[in-house]
Amino acid sequence: PKVSVMVTVRMVHKPEKIMIGNDALSMNPGVEAHATLNLPMAEHALEFPLTITWPEGVENTMAEVSVEPDGLESRSINVWSDANQVDETLRFEWTGKGRP
Repeated sequence: PKVSVMVTVRMVHKPEKIMIGNDALSMNPGVEAHATLNLPMAEHALEFPLTITWPEGVENTMAEVSVEPDGLESRSINVWSDANQVDETLRFEWTGKGRP
């Protein structure tokens, strides 16, 4: 089933593009993006592809990705770029108390 998830991405350098699955995130004037997306959750886990592209010359930078599904505690993970891009599948899990 899909759940409503608040996603926040904070970066050290402003990217050219952020994609979660097929959804492009709009950038604030700074280095932070927010979106509420409907994402699939199964077996108490949320998993989705993330792509961030920075301008040429920005290498070895990082982003913090935070997710907060309705009714659950937030989870965060740091991802590091390979050259000027992050292209990986992120997985967040909820176990024990507070899981759906």
